[in-house]
Amino acid sequence: MRIRHQRGQNRHRCGAHTVEFAFAMPILLAFLWGIIEIGRGFMVVGILSNAAAAGCRAAVVPGATSADASTAVNNYMSGVGVSGFSTQLLINNSSSGSLATAATGTPINVTVTVPVANIAWLPWMNFLSGTLSGQFTLPHE
Repeated sequence: MRIRHQRGQNRHRCGAHTVEFAFAMPILLAFLWGIIEIGRGFMVVGILSNAAAAGCRAAVVPGATSADASTAVNNYMSGVGVSGFSTQLLINNSSSGSLATAATGTPINVTVTVPVANIAWLPWMNFLSGTLSGQFTLPHE
């Protein structure tokens, strides 16, 4: 069975699919890149939390120094390839305390932050802004 088309029957719809594609594709790509970028943000928050946990575990042992915590965070972050981060160590919710004089059970909090610009895969599309952070708290041993 052969289908016959009359000449000019669908001539007015000739480029409609191309035009619809041209309008829809940028919207779909922006949506896709947004999902990727927000997923990257969630992944980095997990990385920062793990780095803070590594630094906190290094800081709570007896005889540890704040340099030990910073070294643990730096080692973790260099292993995952994130740079431009900062580390803050709080002893009993104060940045003026010392690990050497911290009593047993004193909360030690490590916070690691990084600007979103340092972790973005899409520099021309900023779906995220500001800084991302991860923190971890353990009692001093």
